[in-house]
Amino acid sequence: MKSFRKALAVLLCVIMTFGVASAEGFYLFDVITSAVTNPCGFNLTWEYDTNTDTLTINGTGDMYGYWSNYEQATDLFVTTAPWRQYYSSMKRVAFKGEVTSIGNYAFYGCNGLTDITIPNSVTNIGEYAFCGCGGLKNVSFGSGVNTLYEYSFADCISLESIIIPENITSIEWGSFEGCSNVESITVDEKNTIYHSTGNCLIETEEKTLIYGCKNSIIPDDGSVKSIDYYAFKNCARLTIIDIPENIISISEGAFEGCSNVERITVDENNTVYHSKNNCLIETEDKYLLFGCNNSIIPDDGSVTSISGYAFNDCTEITHITIPDYIKNIYDGAFYGCPLEYVKMGNGLSYIPYSLINKESLKTFIIGDSVTSIDSSKFLDCTKLETIVIGNNVTTIDWCAFENCVSLESVTITDSVLNIGYAVFKDCTGLKNISFGNSVETIDQEAFENCTGLTSITIPNSVKAIGKAAFRECTGLKK
Repeated sequence: MKSFRKALAVLLCVIMTFGVASAEGFYLFDVITSAVTNPCGFNLTWEYDTNTDTLTINGTGDMYGYWSNYEQATDLFVTTAPWRQYYSSMKRVAFKGEVTSIGNYAFYGCNGLTDITIPNSVTNIGEYAFCGCGGLKNVSFGSGVNTLYEYSFADCISLESIIIPENITSIEWGSFEGCSNVESITVDEKNTIYHSTGNCLIETEEKTLIYGCKNSIIPDDGSVKSIDYYAFKNCARLTIIDIPENIISISEGAFEGCSNVERITVDENNTVYHSKNNCLIETEDKYLLFGCNNSIIPDDGSVTSISGYAFNDCTEITHITIPDYIKNIYDGAFYGCPLEYVKMGNGLSYIPYSLINKESLKTFIIGDSVTSIDSSKFLDCTKLETIVIGNNVTTIDWCAFENCVSLESVTITDSVLNIGYAVFKDCTGLKNISFGNSVETIDQEAFENCTGLTSITIPNSVKAIGKAAFRECTGLKK
């Protein structure tokens, strides 16, 4: 019995001294009350004061790293940090002790935060640590911080200024991406890795502009040769882009989401890029890298490809004509443009998805170099009134125009051999359909529920009509 009591006493001593292991780390016990506190690091605990809406981190060492999970109730990705329930109310974060790092996703989406002061003891700020803190206006870095990990302050849309002290020597990719309202960027003159000129954050040795803002002027003194990925992403208030002579590399997406740019110019002595019709063009590769609401795609052969981010969110572009010289349009090139009218040239062999805005498209003219209309390509384009099928289209694949309820008339060209499954299903506004003389197959449900059709003429070339091809065509009389 004495041995048992002695062993129990030793065990309790160990527990009170070191804590109990858990999946997250160690639960620390209060020796007096034996009540479990809230762990957020090996030697860190947290508490939230609802009277002052303050989160306090107590102790010494590194914070735990967290991650984000999809929350169906809010349709948002939220952090797994234990204080997530205080997202909207949290106004302050206080650090008591010697916190040495702020964990990944620690304050991800805490919209209530307006100011944060990072203590001198912190050396690293984790990935996505303050990402999406929409109310955050001011950040003060302590003298110990040396690293900002990926997306640490991304999408902090209320942030007005970025001040990088001497001690920060590593700013990883995307740290300030999407901070669309920043007005000024400064770097301590003693910092040996970064500097700022013209409200641009620049990696000095590599001469790379890694972040800019609405008031940025790209330096023309040779201190910048490259503009990094997403450097100006979502700078919606940027209106002018002037590319100086010394820029030799601009990454894709550098100006993505800069939806209010009005003018794009390139110094005439630049040997890599040029501008024409308010388009930023990579000269040798004939690659349109970026455009704006005022752009006109050149039709002189100087452009053959359009970048995936070129016209993203240009909300004033409603009509577009693609010149014959264009051979490639990469994914996302026109996403967010409320396109109503699209005329394809004869250079593209496919129909780019980004040319089809299902909420606005009314007229689409397919070029003669297209041979197939892919499945579901115009599915649910409920405002589409006019479709012109190119002269070399041979196949219209399944559900290509399903539920295009505003479509009234369609002419199937002589080149078309096959009309796929449910191609015009539920096109209730369709009144006239004219078949070419080469159609061989009308697949199942191709015109099901086209209640506006009153007559159909089937050409002699048709060899097979699938089951229910004209089912529920209740207006059909002839």
